[in-house]
Amino acid sequence: MARNLGDLQQWALEQLHESPTSAVFTTVLVPQWTRQCISRILTHTYWNWNTGVRSLTWPASAAEFSTLYLPEYVDKILSVYPSSDEGIGSIDIIGAWELDRYRPGVGTTLGRTYLVLWGWYWVENDNPTAAVLTMVSSAAAAANGVQVRIEGRVGGRETRETVTLAGLGTGTTTAIFDAGVDGVRRISLIAGTTALTGVVTVSNGTTDLAVLDSVWEKYQEHQRTELYGGQGASSTWSLRYYRRHRRLEGATEYLPLPEDFDHCVELFLGSKIAAFREDPQSSLMLMGEFVSELQRMVAWDRRQPGQKRHIRVRQQWPSVGRR
Repeated sequence: MARNLGDLQQWALEQLHESPTSAVFTTVLVPQWTRQCISRILTHTYWNWNTGVRSLTWPASAAEFSTLYLPEYVDKILSVYPSSDEGIGSIDIIGAWELDRYRPGVGTTLGRTYLVLWGWYWVENDNPTAAVLTMVSSAAAAANGVQVRIEGRVGGRETRETVTLAGLGTGTTTAIFDAGVDGVRRISLIAGTTALTGVVTVSNGTTDLAVLDSVWEKYQEHQRTELYGGQGASSTWSLRYYRRHRRLEGATEYLPLPEDFDHCVELFLGSKIAAFREDPQSSLMLMGEFVSELQRMVAWDRRQPGQKRHIRVRQQWPSVGRR
């Protein structure tokens, strides 16, 4: 079975015995069912095939730590380790709750490096200073009517402002958004009087807060991190992570799944088609087979060469006892 969205639409329409020109199936139901299937598969477990590795550079530390918003395609960090030094283990990854509860100290006194994970934001940097924000589109003429929505704080109060890009594809907020975390929390594109085209960049001086390709994305999600380690200059670390995939839109886009998952997709869509036909028994049977196949695919994904080795690692953080 071909694995792009258009071929899946055609397959589903044949199962439904509907006309290929039926817009409700081609533009609404089948894409929605397919996205639901992809989400179910991706969130079922941490698949080995869905991991990636790349190097990221945290900037020079300010006070205790340096801040970096992870790229939008990083869904979850699995490990962070030195890019070149051998014999040095991965750095500790903790949550904000652990930091606030134990306050383990900064890297200069603790003697080791650790990474703190914070919340998710629709921006890629902290707002550096309290100031108006500027925005520009790479498609100047076509950007007329495109709207950019900014959400954050002004004078400590929650606010949002919508700016319509002018004929040259530029715009400026009237509000002076606060500096720091949550000063600018969300930036998104809204359809204007013309189709969205071009790359829209929202910035504060030389700091980009959002860079959005309006052809296929309206916002991005980034996780904010703080690196504690006492380093005075920027530092580069290797990051092993679990991938996040963007939403499927066009008929020519391929599913972000290995070919071996084709039958799982068919079972899921078949279950939805049976439910649409008001055949609950067949729908439940096909969904049961889908879940069973996912379990089999977990075993397929975790095939590993060699032997399993058990390594004991010293405890880094206090244990939290049950009350």
